[in-house]
Amino acid sequence: MEGISTGESFPRIDFLDENLEIKIVFESEAYRNLPVITEQDRELERERFGVLLGSVSVDVNGRVLVTVKGVYQEDEREQRRYQRYVEGTREVSYDLAAIKERIRQVNRIHPEFRDFVFLGDVHTHPNSISYPSMRDLISGITAHESGDIRQNELYVFGIGSIREDGQMDYEYFRMVRTDSGTGYGFKELD
Repeated sequence: MEGISTGESFPRIDFLDENLEIKIVFESEAYRNLPVITEQDRELERERFGVLLGSVSVDVNGRVLVTVKGVYQEDEREQRRYQRYVEGTREVSYDLAAIKERIRQVNRIHPEFRDFVFLGDVHTHPNSISYPSMRDLISGITAHESGDIRQNELYVFGIGSIREDGQMDYEYFRMVRTDSGTGYGFKELD
């Protein structure tokens, strides 16, 4: 896909447009580092969280390719100390502005990650399917309405769950503008 790569925003692209074509691909290293659900997580109903990092390119026809190159995660000590995000029972709480600032710090400190931009996040649903909950939808709406995510800024979110065969399953979505009562909904990515 020919185009530009950037992490911040695309002035001409409305990422809330449900007709926008977006494809997501994972480099193998990033896929291996997605959050997984343990048996203890299932028992405690504890959700896990990670920040998706990579690149975005847009071709001349406006099609968007999202390439996930890495997943940023913090250990429990870092979560308690910095409070950028906290994995918890039935939910993850997070401060999107603090997470985005941390990714900018990582870009400055570690040259090998300089071109890894913030793409969104992924979290687990330990005892349900890989489909957004009402809480997920409300979080997305809040992020857009507060200005933490702008209309011309890509934000994808993934949800991981365990299939019947015991393997992890991940689905990826983005917020879209709809005629619903909230004015927002979500759309699954290819």
